[in-house]
Amino acid sequence: MLILVDKKIPEKALRKLSAYGEVILFETNGITYDAVSGHPDIFFCQTPDILIVAPNTPGKYIDILIKNSIEFTFGNSTVGHKYPETARYNALVTDSIILHCISITEINIINLNVNKQVINVNQGYSRCNCIVVNNQYLTSDMSIFKALSVSGCKVTYVNPSEIYLKDFKNGFFGGCCGVLNNKLFVCGSIDYLNPEEVTSIYNINGIEIIQLCDEGLFDVGGILFLQ
Repeated sequence: MLILVDKKIPEKALRKLSAYGEVILFETNGITYDAVSGHPDIFFCQTPDILIVAPNTPGKYIDILIKNSIEFTFGNSTVGHKYPETARYNALVTDSIILHCISITEINIINLNVNKQVINVNQGYSRCNCIVVNNQYLTSDMSIFKALSVSGCKVTYVNPSEIYLKDFKNGFFGGCCGVLNNKLFVCGSIDYLNPEEVTSIYNINGIEIIQLCDEGLFDVGGILFLQ
């Protein structure tokens, strides 16, 4: 099991996460702006069938994927310094939907998931803002909340005001999280959220919440479990 996460992850969270697999600390230099330069969800789109990788992802990470027999394919779009070049791979893809601002989506994400429902939203950082576990969506973006609700999905809104992301007012909840089977991994403690939101998360049926440390929530660009 490989676990891909931002190199800036807090040390306490890294130690606990390491119990679940080999952690690969991700970082890039000179490709995009610093706050998201180590965020896996900027360079990788994880789908149920295959990992889609930006072609300008540093070669050492491509070598790790190959060495560990992780199935992947390259996209056509490179990650750049500014939006939308920072968000083309930041789609949430499940067994049934593609959630993204479709006008900016990397074309291979669409081409490899043609039988899925497209839920188009204005938020280009869709994966940063949304995570799904056991068919329950958690999002820190109100436009995503409304779009998923209209589509009949079970969805909970999580206010992102207490989520840390360097150089920004706040990060996003999806960027704090990763899913392995029915385990929801969170970088930090959800107890820093609104009590009603905490109750809603704990009440999701059939999931186990793994809080990686007891500090505030930290946006690490998603926690990607690869096997």
